[in-house]
Formats: sequence, structure tokens, C-alpha cells
Amino acid sequence: MCVDDDKMARLQAQLPAGLTLRQPLGRGGMGEVYVAEDTKLGEVVVKVMHAHLPPENAERLRLEAEALGRLASPYIVRLHRWGLVEGRPFLVMERLRGDSLEAWVQRGPMDATIALRVARDVCLGLAVVHAARVVHRDIKPDNVFVCEQRAVLLDFGVVKLIERVTGVRPLPNPTKAGAAVGTPRYMSPEQARAGDVDGRADLYGLGAMLFRMLTGEHLFPGDSLKDVLLGHVLEAPRRPSHVAPHPLPPGTDELLLRALAKAPDERFPTAMAMAEALEDLVPGLRDTRLAPRVETMAMAATEMLELPPDSEAEV
Repeated sequence: MCVDDDKMARLQAQLPAGLTLRQPLGRGGMGEVYVAEDTKLGEVVVKVMHAHLPPENAERLRLEAEALGRLASPYIVRLHRWGLVEGRPFLVMERLRGDSLEAWVQRGPMDATIALRVARDVCLGLAVVHAARVVHRDIKPDNVFVCEQRAVLLDFGVVKLIERVTGVRPLPNPTKAGAAVGTPRYMSPEQARAGDVDGRADLYGLGAMLFRMLTGEHLFPGDSLKDVLLGHVLEAPRRPSHVAPHPLPPGTDELLLRALAKAPDERFPTAMAMAEALEDLVPGLRDTRLAPRVETMAMAATEMLELPPDSEAEV
């Protein structure tokens, strides 16, 4: 029996009845991922935390489960349930068909219509996320999965849930105060400074990701971490039309530069506002939204947490 088979057998012995691991699917910074079969749900994905990670990261994955359990949208990966195996948290999530956005951008600049639709879908997912008073904090191509009819937002491992709002009681400071959270290439200026963030930091990260989708280049292509972070904080972003190998729809530069504004107040005020601006760039894009209406799902997420729909997010 190979190492992977032995590991799967040990995990399988402790999983709930009716959930059977089939094969490894991959490994990430927080856990191992398996294709599994659920007797009620059919084919699913199971994510199990790495054994070598310290207890505070187990709490981080628990927060991911709590966050996903409160969110419902075709643009957010669906969490079916979660539990513990070998003392480690595991998540049972929907099985997606397609490829990661990282795999797409590795192949070079994307068709502008496809890139703008992916960005719109991420915005629609973030609209529900932010309505639930959650900030993703790590928008990047690895955390977006492109399916045939939608793009899906993944990985809430660095989501910050507000205890007063959600009722979740995390261990003290799962993300320690003063520590920048996110991926440097897509990090907002306020994250780079380890400052306070709200949902507009996610919109900046989406802007940096869209710049790469359209141009094939990183927003600030510095060779060192310091250079990249200084770029986010101090340097003016390039216009994507000056870098992209193909013409972009009129208005793309203006949209992207607004999303990438250094000051959060100068960006789009909400993910829904940015989604609508993206739809204005591509004829017919608004008609491709998947039911139910995103506004309805955002309202449901807000009501579930007993928040007034126009209340300000606390982060």
C-alpha cells in the first residue's frame, strides 16, 4: 500500500458513515483535498487540514467552515457539512468541474469578454460575502474556479468573521493584529500596511487579478516582496490597455483604475456596484446572471445574521 493509500485508509476509518474517499485531488497551504462519494449528495470534495499545522490554523479552517455555512450563492463554493477527523477539521464541499483561474492565467492573457465575465461572477459572490459581514481578504487566481457557466469563489481560510455579528467565538486573534493577511501580488494598500480592511480591499484584489487576466502581467511586477508591497502603496497602476496584447472594451481602463484606487473611498462602494459596472462593458452580460437573484441572496445572508441591510461592515 502506497503512502497516499495508507493515509486515505486512516482518514476513511474516522469519517462519518456514507462518506467514502475516492482519490487525492491536490494539496493547498491549509489542507489536503480528496474526491469523495456521499451516499446522499453524490460526488463531493473533502478538504482535510494538514496534520503538521499548529492549533491556531485549525481554528482558521473552522472559521472557514462557519463562514461558508452562512453563505449561499452559485458564485461561492457550497459547503455541505464539516467535522473532525484525526482531530483535524474537514470540510465537505460541492465538486466543481472546470479549471482554476490560475491555470487560465498561466496560459497568458485571457479573452477580454471571458475575463470580464469571470470578474463579474466574483463580484456577485463577494456581494453575498460582504452582506454577511465577511471579508475574504485573499482574492487571487488560485481562489477562483472557472466552470462552464460560472466562476466560483473558493477558500475562506483567511476570512475574518466578526464575533459580535456572527456569534462565532474564535480563539484569540486567529489572524494576529498587525499581521498582513493575503497574497502580496493582489494585496490592497491597506493590507500591505497591515491596517484595517473592509470589503473594498477585496475589490482592489479583484482589480489586481483582472489586470493580470487581461494583460498576462502582474499589476506590480517587482522581484521582491518589498517592491511589490511598495507598488501597491505608492505607485500608480498602469492602464491595462497600454499592456494588453488585444483591444479592450471602452471603459475598461476607467473601471480598473477605480477598483485599484489607493484610497478605499475612491473605489467602488460595493461589490454589486462593481458587478454592474463590469456588466456595462459587455453587451448581454447582465442577462447571464444565475438565479436566484444575487440581491435576494445578499438580503437573506443579512437577515440570517439579523443585521439591517444598510448597516456598515465592521472589520
